[in-house]
Amino acid sequence: MKPKILFLPMLLLGCACSSYYYAPNTLQTPHLVERHDAEFSVGGLRGPESSGFEAHISYAFSRRLALMVNHMELRGGNASQERWGKGRLTEGGLGVYFPMDDNTSNTVFLGWGSGYAFHQFPKESKAKLEFHRYFGQYGICVERGAMRLGTGVRLNYLQYRKGWIDYRLGEPDISKIELIEERSPLIFPELSVNLGIGSRPVWVNAFATIMEYDSAEELGLATHTFGLSLTFQVDHFWRAERASKIK
Repeated sequence: MKPKILFLPMLLLGCACSSYYYAPNTLQTPHLVERHDAEFSVGGLRGPESSGFEAHISYAFSRRLALMVNHMELRGGNASQERWGKGRLTEGGLGVYFPMDDNTSNTVFLGWGSGYAFHQFPKESKAKLEFHRYFGQYGICVERGAMRLGTGVRLNYLQYRKGWIDYRLGEPDISKIELIEERSPLIFPELSVNLGIGSRPVWVNAFATIMEYDSAEELGLATHTFGLSLTFQVDHFWRAERASKIK
């Protein structure tokens, strides 16, 4: 085997009986209808034997174009057993939005992200890697009264940059990593649903993202994440301020 680990976008290391080498971040479906619409959200995220946080911001800077930035950090495992892991993913995207009406927004984003993954096993055996992730996604968000419903699909392309492993980490992790390296690059879709309750400018959201990949278990990839977040409709504040000045 070559002295490297193949691209692993997020390392989640669990208990002594299982370790995970990837988990999806939330597929964001912002509600963008007109120029200067902007959202910011922050929340907690959980996956199999892991937890962390993520943040998101999106901004419609023209009548059809928008920017998006996402950040995720996760950690899992048991430090007392010397089995733990951590990772980070930061990505940005450029996209277009097509409002069907004032309540429904369609978005398409293309983007790129980078980050790292680190994990430690007993006997001080360790592995670290850096990666790039490319993605394309479509989302739709519908706002009706006190409810918001968002859903979307994302296609991911994960590419290893550089990294190293300590071969003392043993099985089954060596075999999983060798298999990931053999099958690179990994290309697969992810699906997401997001339910929000509130009113402008604040929404409370419950969300879940699922990875569709037949070999996920074989490769040691976590197939889902879920959590809760707060979304702030940032444009509400400056538009309210402008309206008060006009009066």
